[in-house]
Amino acid sequence: MARFINGQVLTALVAGMVGGLLAPLVWPAASRAARPAAKGAIKAGFAAYERGREIAAEWAETASDLIAEVEAERDEERRAALATAGVSGGSAAARHDGDVAMPMNGGTFRTGGGERKLDA
Repeated sequence: MARFINGQVLTALVAGMVGGLLAPLVWPAASRAARPAAKGAIKAGFAAYERGREIAAEWAETASDLIAEVEAERDEERRAALATAGVSGGSAAARHDGDVAMPMNGGTFRTGGGERKLDA
């Protein structure tokens, strides 16, 4: 029995008993102090969430702008390639790619709104 109740076990038993006796006295004060701290943590969480949404919206806007720029550059490159290839008479195959005019045989263009003949 002496080996069972050595310094560590006895200390743990005494600490548990003291904690059990003091808990009803300490708990109300601790809960009163914890409530404002919990509210502050929740407010900080909301602020961080809102800031994160703002940052995500800025990133989405930047990505959208980049995509629009790349599409505009790609369309310009296609138009330049068509201009250098000589579209007026042609053996170029017909292709419809959005609203970008692509040549068909005989100088006819197909656009998003239908076909039209070149004014040449």
